[in-house]
Amino acid sequence: MIKKKKALFTKVERDVILRHVTTAVDSSGIYTTNNVYERCLNIMKCIMTVV
Repeated sequence: MIKKKKALFTKVERDVILRHVTTAVDSSGIYTTNNVYERCLNIMKCIMTVV
């Protein structure tokens, strides 16, 4: 059984992040996991800065 952790993001934040990641994939057509990961980190920084 996997213990349920406290959600790191709210649903809205997760949706926004997923949308950004999908956009990164769609716009270039080619992407590396690293790019997506870095993009997530950047978005995280933005969220943290706003909050």
